Amino acid sequence: MPSERAHADSPRYTSEGTRRLLLHAEKMLGCEPELANIEQVLGELRDRGDQLTEAQRQQLDELTALLSVDPDKRQTAASLAQDATFDIKLSDDKMELAMSIRPAIAGGRPVHLDDIVGWLKHGAISHGVDTRAVKHAVFDAEQGRSVDHVVIVRGRLPGEPRPDHVEVFGRRGSDADLELIDENNEQAAAGDPDHIWMCREGDLVLRYHPPKIGVNGYTALGEPICPPLPTPRTINHGPNVEPRGHDYIAKCAGVVIFENDRIDVRRMLIIDYELTGKTHPIEFDGDVQIRSIVRSGACLTATGDITIDGSVEAARIESTGGDIRLRHGVAGQHQGMIRAAGSVSARFTENATLIAGLDILIDIGSLHCRLIAGRSIRLIRGRGQVIGGSVMAAELIEVKQAGSTSGVVTELSVGLSKQIMERLGVLDEQIARLSAKREEATEIADKIKRTVGDPLNLKPEEIKAYTSLRQVQLVCEVKIRALTDQRNAVLAEGEQLTHGHIDVMMTLFPRVIVRIGGAEYDNKQLQPRCRILYDPASQSLAVGPLR
Repeated sequence: MPSERAHADSPRYTSEGTRRLLLHAEKMLGCEPELANIEQVLGELRDRGDQLTEAQRQQLDELTALLSVDPDKRQTAASLAQDATFDIKLSDDKMELAMSIRPAIAGGRPVHLDDIVGWLKHGAISHGVDTRAVKHAVFDAEQGRSVDHVVIVRGRLPGEPRPDHVEVFGRRGSDADLELIDENNEQAAAGDPDHIWMCREGDLVLRYHPPKIGVNGYTALGEPICPPLPTPRTINHGPNVEPRGHDYIAKCAGVVIFENDRIDVRRMLIIDYELTGKTHPIEFDGDVQIRSIVRSGACLTATGDITIDGSVEAARIESTGGDIRLRHGVAGQHQGMIRAAGSVSARFTENATLIAGLDILIDIGSLHCRLIAGRSIRLIRGRGQVIGGSVMAAELIEVKQAGSTSGVVTELSVGLSKQIMERLGVLDEQIARLSAKREEATEIADKIKRTVGDPLNLKPEEIKAYTSLRQVQLVCEVKIRALTDQRNAVLAEGEQLTHGHIDVMMTLFPRVIVRIGGAEYDNKQLQPRCRILYDPASQSLAVGPLR
């Protein structure tokens, strides 16, 4: 332990080990002059500024403190001091402000919280400031730690707008309470035949909720960002619905229909009792649903769809503007008549006449019926058998079985090509006559031109004759073109008729007579799956396998 005398002789206590290190340092500085030039070295460090590492900054701070003790070095120490600096950059999307701080060097002035707050106030930035991040960054810089890219301000994206939506209301029955129909359940709202939504006159059938604009956003600089403007849908309504602001009110009782942003009330008559011959004939402007049996002698006409849950006897049912759906079938007793502007569907038909503007669809089969369809007739479910009677369609007949083992005569017909062939014959005769005149005029005119060269060299009478030949040629070409266009149109119409076909998916029995256009085929033998087509080349029917 050092003696008290050593303490008294020395203004400061220094151990022997420290003294030896100091002597070694003095010797090293004396031997290396450039190492003794501390001002130059410190000047280089000062010039490097932001490029200093944390360790170099700490070392420079220590040296500055030591130099400040020496009166001869205080000016050098003061010259090394550098104030802290901060830099705030805006991101490319303008949604963030990130701050970097270079700490003070050698006792320079640090960055204070007020400096950052003042910068933000100068830029009128008040939204989205992360005060905690700013304080942490300033504290770290005061401790001599570099701060790199710390986000201190965040913008806010605009809020998404709330889209519009609708609420559709209806009743599960004519006497049920009004209730909300699920907006997305458009099948139910559209009057699915298995789930009909009713309404009374004066009922609220739809309420429209307009879209709501989202909340405004802002960039990191406080610039406003407007949300996208939502596009409101247009609610259309039918004649039986009255709009009242955003509410739509039924003007009559009926079925609620909501499809493709259109709300309507389809007039509908629901009949829960049997219709008989004693019932007064019913005529209704709208849809009709009969939940019972239709007896012989009953008459019903409607402009819309007709749905009959029970069986139908020898009654007359007609839809002048819609479809007819028979949930069971019809036993017409050779007097029943079912007619629809659209399509007719039934489980079975017997001794009745069915006429449809579009399609006839039968599940089980047809017995001794007259079926006429403007497009197709299909019996492809259940037995799908047609026995007796006549089946006529414009384009397609598709059955599982045609005829029966008893040999009942059954007629299947598609198309009307006989009329088409007559029209084509007249046109072909006209085209042939004009073609002959055109060829004759062309041959004479070309021969004259080859003989004389320039037709203008002819005599006036000859020029007149030559001109007439060319006129005849041109007129014939124009008329032939017009007649050819007519012929193509007739052919197109004829193709629609004669290109119809008949598909038998299981069995074609003997004594089934098939007609397509003007051609006829009388089947003589039992045939499995087959397709019957019209062959334009032979103008006859071809029977081939059904693939």
